[in-house]
Amino acid sequence: MSKTVVRALAVLAVGVALWVYLRYFGDFTSNQSLALTLIACAALAIFLEFRYARKPRYAGKTSMTQGVVERKTTIPVLSSQGGDFVPFRVDVYPEWHALLRDFGFVASDDETNHLRKDSANTPSGEYSLLRDGIAFTVLQRQSDALLPGLTFWDSRKKFLNGCPEFRETINGTRIEGGFPKLYFRASSDPNPLHDVPNSGIDWKNCKPEFVWELGLIVPEKWWRRACDADSTRAQVLTETDTAGPPPPANKLLIVARLPYSEFDIYFRPTVHFHDGLPDMAEFKRRREKLSARGWEWDQDQIPDEDGIIRVRHKYFVVSHMGLDERGSGDW
Repeated sequence: MSKTVVRALAVLAVGVALWVYLRYFGDFTSNQSLALTLIACAALAIFLEFRYARKPRYAGKTSMTQGVVERKTTIPVLSSQGGDFVPFRVDVYPEWHALLRDFGFVASDDETNHLRKDSANTPSGEYSLLRDGIAFTVLQRQSDALLPGLTFWDSRKKFLNGCPEFRETINGTRIEGGFPKLYFRASSDPNPLHDVPNSGIDWKNCKPEFVWELGLIVPEKWWRRACDADSTRAQVLTETDTAGPPPPANKLLIVARLPYSEFDIYFRPTVHFHDGLPDMAEFKRRREKLSARGWEWDQDQIPDEDGIIRVRHKYFVVSHMGLDERGSGDW
């Protein structure tokens, strides 16, 4: 039940109780009781709304639902650094129907539904990529750069130093040469023009851009055959997977690139807010960069009632939120 509904029910309950008290114990007429009750309820509703609106933007929350399951994990949140950096949590959830179908891992949506049904039956204490996506929490930034320094990999319950890279096997989708993998990593795009040729943004003097890269890892031979079966797949940017076992036989399929600035509000909150208000020029610039790469905010980056910001792509949904220093660690 949403917090708005809870507040509305609370106001209603108080109103009913107050009307009964005024009418039968306060010696007021029905009309007087109703008028006083409406005034009191309006005042209470305004108070609750104001109190909620004043809640710190980066306050820790108690739950974050992503996909089809709600996970609860205790997260050890460390202190922010220098009064600027705000620890934050990220959930990456693929749009499985589109991703598996368009890249040739399944022949129909029925196959995807079957895979997701199987993953939903995974015990709640066990991790399932198809059900849970990828989740991590950036606890500290690097001391000399606006980059992740210490990260807690929620999905695997382990700590990572430096810029993290996550790789997870997509179980149930075996292809020639093994199982495909999903990856999420920080990367540098040497030529931003490559994957946004008609963006409408002037990239002439654009420097290499730091991005969060989302994609797939597949055997190179299998990918060649997949492109032969559907020539549109050949338009996907690829790289040789040098991190894999030698000789390099896998391809990284770069499905999406999320501008690194999406998380600037945690690394540089003072840049994006002045006297508690958003910097509209910075907001517009970031929205244009997102749109150029095929992403769109839910509610123009306004957090939902749980403080979560979501940004959507054809193949992914990325959710993120800030944590206070106490952690509020149940998710």
